[in-house]
Amino acid sequence: QPRRIPSTAADIAFGLLPPKQGNHMFRHVSFFSRKVVTKGGCCSKKNTNLIRRRMKSTFSDYRIYKDEGALSIGVVKPSFRAGGAEGQYLTLSRPGLVVFELASRYSEKMYDWKNKEAFYFNVAQAGELLAATELPIMFEGKRMAGDNAVFKKYTIEFHHGSESSSSNSNSQYEVLLKTDTLDEDKNETRISVPLTKGEFIVIRSLLQFSIPYMLAWDQAFSGGSTRTDGVTGSVFSGERYANAELPTTDLWGKHL
Repeated sequence: QPRRIPSTAADIAFGLLPPKQGNHMFRHVSFFSRKVVTKGGCCSKKNTNLIRRRMKSTFSDYRIYKDEGALSIGVVKPSFRAGGAEGQYLTLSRPGLVVFELASRYSEKMYDWKNKEAFYFNVAQAGELLAATELPIMFEGKRMAGDNAVFKKYTIEFHHGSESSSSNSNSQYEVLLKTDTLDEDKNETRISVPLTKGEFIVIRSLLQFSIPYMLAWDQAFSGGSTRTDGVTGSVFSGERYANAELPTTDLWGKHL
């Protein structure tokens, strides 16, 4: 019979509580593929479910509703793969993305989210938008979309708002997403959403905040357990960098 682990063992494994002095059972907790192993034995099914519940993902977005359309900003989390002979560490396999979804309005307080269009910002594009000192600024991308698997060209543009905007007089900016199907039909859709100065600042702040998470630097610095593609990964070990030295001035350049 596997030895049952009290719930506090899970707290210690996640760094919520310090190990108890004099209690050998809590001095070593390590994560493997789908179970927690201690010197006292494997965890029970109950405590495994407890840990899985604590590892549930959280989804959140920032939405802006205007008379012309609606904008929703969310994230696509990065994915990892196990590295090493025994999968003792994780490496980034695909960086995260920030997705801008736009939907047109078809009636009062009703938006056509079923036929929404989306543009995915990578790290470099997020940096370009943050570094922009003047508008307009435009980004382009291509990908396969739709039930017919048609390639589409996506163009998203940030520019100063037009005076004809019906939302309100405070709309100093505007985000426009244009899609073109790359087939014989050459269909084009255009969805625009006016933005106030405050909303535009929030968007830039969200992008700036997201960059370290898109590159998984938060997990690289903090360690702890995480998930690979369908597999629970090992705890990140600081031993890999324990003897690392600081870079010399020749590496960074003497002018800095």
